[in-house]
Amino acid sequence: MGESRIVLSPRSGRHAFQFRLAELGFHLPEAAFARAWEQFLDLADRKKDILDRDLEAIVRSTQVVA
Repeated sequence: MGESRIVLSPRSGRHAFQFRLAELGFHLPEAAFARAWEQFLDLADRKKDILDRDLEAIVRSTQVVA
């Protein structure tokens, strides 16, 4: 099975990003989502293709920050 790419950019907006995370089974509290969104924006500035595994790594990193 091939890895899915996220077809979002920083211009897609927070809602589209949150929707994609929900499709992947992630439902973050607002504070964790805000951190994930900032990390996504940073990664999107540096990397052309954002993969599901990138999103999973972002979510994991938001869960270890208290």
